[in-house]
Formats: sequence, structure tokens, C-alpha cells
Amino acid sequence: MDHPGPMAQNVMDLALLLRGSIASPYWQKVSNFVENAAVATSQPRFGRLRQLFEERADDNVREMMDEITHRFSEDGAELQEFALPTGFADIIQRHRIVMAVEGAQYHEARLRQHPVDYGPRITQLLKEGLSCSAPEYARTKEHQRETEGAMHRLLMNDVVLLCPATTGPAPLADTTGDPAFNSPWSYTGLPTISIQTGYYADGLPLAIQLVGGPNREDLLFSTAAWCEKRLAPSPLVPKLPT
Repeated sequence: MDHPGPMAQNVMDLALLLRGSIASPYWQKVSNFVENAAVATSQPRFGRLRQLFEERADDNVREMMDEITHRFSEDGAELQEFALPTGFADIIQRHRIVMAVEGAQYHEARLRQHPVDYGPRITQLLKEGLSCSAPEYARTKEHQRETEGAMHRLLMNDVVLLCPATTGPAPLADTTGDPAFNSPWSYTGLPTISIQTGYYADGLPLAIQLVGGPNREDLLFSTAAWCEKRLAPSPLVPKLPT
């Protein structure tokens, strides 16, 4: 479930990066990322996600989402509340099973021969994969297929999902943080774009995450361009504690 996650200064730069170094030649022919990034959609349709995305978010993130959805609605966007499909709450656990089992399949021999090459967190993950039963892995892959289908149906009619990019502020350097709001999209294979909206009190950034349907990067880029115009009218200055 590895996915490239490029970072750029703005939506247009991201589109250029995707076209120039990530997208396949066929994909470039059928999707003009740069053109979509240059022309913002006239009236985006957002589906706001709550449930998991509120239960695991801190207070600052929930307040930011309320403020952003209010601002988008005032600017003419169509906003709907979207319920997540049955079984979505199991994604985080199931995502870890897939990572653990498939990582263990690849690294098993080297882990046994050179265990010191692996840090404690990765070692723990690979050991989980080695101990996972075949039926449990099969059930997880079945759940993944069912959830993909449910999310694809949810994203019909040119809807882009709107949720927070992270559960809270950036973590310390010894971890990549809580992936709860990112794992679902790797698990279901859906494209996302995150855009900064402001800062926490300690200067760390806040961001929303836009989620597009399968192979709908065109809609995702044009919607992200619309959001960018409303979220960054002037340079953002962090509010540092006094």
C-alpha cells in the first residue's frame, strides 16, 4: 500500500510534479493535471466526513473543520454530511494487518539474518505480520475489497470528501505520527490533496484533506484550486505562545 506523497508550495506545483515525475505516460494522456489545477471548479460539491474524523481529532482540529466548512458554504460550495460505510471503523486495524503481512513477506529472510538493521517499531510490525494467520489476512483483503467498492459508490456524482489531514499537531521526530486520517485512503486506493489552513497555538500547521474518487485527479485538482484561493489570501503567520 505504498503511495507517493509529494509536497509542493501550491496546487499548480503539485500538478506539475505529478505530470513530470509520477504519472505514467498513459495516465498523462487521459488526465491533464496542470489544466485542472489552473482552472478552479465553479461550485465544488463537498461531502464532510465525521465519525472517525471527529472522534479521533483534537479540539483544535474540530474547530478548524467547523470554521472551514462554514467559510466554504458562504463562498458557494455545496456541502453535505456523508456517513461512512459499514466497516470503515475497522480500516485502521486492517490497514496495519496488510502492511505487517506483506512487509513480513518481503523482509522475512533479511530480518532473521540481520535483525539489527531494523528499528524496534519496524521489527514489531514485521513480527505481527509473521504471526498473522492466513485466514485473518484473507478476511482483511476481503474487507479491503468491500470497503473500496463502498467508497467508490459514495464518491459518485462529482463529490470530493472533506476531512482533517491529521488528528492533531505534528509529532516528535522519532515517529511519523498517528496515521488514522491517512490510512483509510491508502487502504482504499483513493487520491488525496492536503492544504494548510492555519496554525496551532504552538506554531505547528493545521490542514484539511480532500479525497477524490478513483481516477478522479482531474476533479480533485480543480477542487483543490478552488480551496487554495480561499485558504491562502495572504501569508499565514503562526501564533506563537507568549
